[in-house]
Amino acid sequence: MSETLPYAKLYTDDSGITHFADEALPWQQVIRNSQPRPVWTTAFQDAQRLGYLRAAARYFSPWHPAPCKQFVMVLAGSMAVEAGDGETRVFTPGTVLCVTDIVGRGHQTRVVGADDLLLVWVPIP
Repeated sequence: MSETLPYAKLYTDDSGITHFADEALPWQQVIRNSQPRPVWTTAFQDAQRLGYLRAAARYFSPWHPAPCKQFVMVLAGSMAVEAGDGETRVFTPGTVLCVTDIVGRGHQTRVVGADDLLLVWVPIP
């Protein structure tokens, strides 16, 4: 098992261009006396609510900033996100993206593949 939970971060630089950065949350092993196998957790992140988004196959959202800073976790389907610098990353079930590009041009999002996209998003301060 990896020592960290990797995620991609989408951010805006001082000139208003978005970029990806690779970040990670460290795993912490939790040993419970009643369980024969350990579990791992990350530290809690501040959040107060969550929502789900479903988009049809081939859905496309042109350039837009994120509505708020948020963690986005793909549950089903796949999406391609293009940053303002031209880099595109594909997010599949189990991957995590932290969007913080709430100003500037933002990013584009496209549902890729034949399946609908289902994701959960969790706004963060």
